[in-house]
Amino acid sequence: GAGVELWRTDGTTAGTQLVADIRPGAAGSDPQRFTRCADELLFTADDGVTGRELWRSDGTAAGTALVANLAAGSSSSSPTELTAVGERLFFAFGASSTQLGVYAQGAAQVLHGFAGQGFGVSSIRAVGSRRVFFSGNDGVHGSEPWSSDGTVVGTQMYDDFQPGPSYSQPAEFVLSDGLLYVAVSSFTLGAELYYANVGATAQPLGTGCAATGNLPALSADDPVLGTSTVVRMTDAGAGLAGLVFVGAPALPWFLGSGCSIHVSPVGALPLAAVSTSAGGKWTSAPIAVPSDPSLAGAQLVLQAILGPSATQPLGFDLSNGVLLTLHAY
Repeated sequence: GAGVELWRTDGTTAGTQLVADIRPGAAGSDPQRFTRCADELLFTADDGVTGRELWRSDGTAAGTALVANLAAGSSSSSPTELTAVGERLFFAFGASSTQLGVYAQGAAQVLHGFAGQGFGVSSIRAVGSRRVFFSGNDGVHGSEPWSSDGTVVGTQMYDDFQPGPSYSQPAEFVLSDGLLYVAVSSFTLGAELYYANVGATAQPLGTGCAATGNLPALSADDPVLGTSTVVRMTDAGAGLAGLVFVGAPALPWFLGSGCSIHVSPVGALPLAAVSTSAGGKWTSAPIAVPSDPSLAGAQLVLQAILGPSATQPLGFDLSNGVLLTLHAY
């Protein structure tokens, strides 16, 4: 009798439960666009009072709450394009998605308004650990590639492929091997594929595999020369020891059962010792990135091995790989 609401499951009948009756009664809040961001689930829902807005949940009724009523009163801001970058969530909202917003640390902020006809913001994609790229139409330049680092001043048009109000209609932003690829259109060439060097990036490779039933997820900060990077792990088994290795990139070595090695075994070195928490997490101390300009464009791969576990004495868990592309920006 609760209507369509937010539920959770651990794969058992007893562990399948209603999380929260966001819109009391039979109408239901109809939660949509589920997106994980750090330790929270972000989604949209309509509680019957504020319209369809951005909500968050930690999996409990007490921890399920409205993030912000971005449209006044009962009107809906209808957030779309929910895209997580580390502990921040970028999203488009408003009529025809003409606003770009970011959610972090329990609060939402408006980053930029777009006045173009049709969809103002679309195709939001995470690129490394710091930024998103997207198609934005500000009403002056037409639909062009934009980027944002989660700040108002850091939300800017990246390039004007079709000068003036003409459209280049960028789509399908993809980070691959340290380069950003995007499909854009022009009057002279039509729709073509372009690539750009967007600086330092950390790109996940593949997925983890496990003997313990967990899939450890490895990530890192973009390695900007002369700064430091932090390596993180989530979703691992509790209380496991291991090592993060660093080495040259290699074509994936498939080990079976979904496991792949992404670090070349030739010259690979241990970078950090891992000890996971009761929640299966681990964070490294800051690791210095050399300031040598000759390293711009250099690439390294990180990958972690964990175990053996108490329940699987012969089993080891392997994380995904992370491709680091070093640059000065």
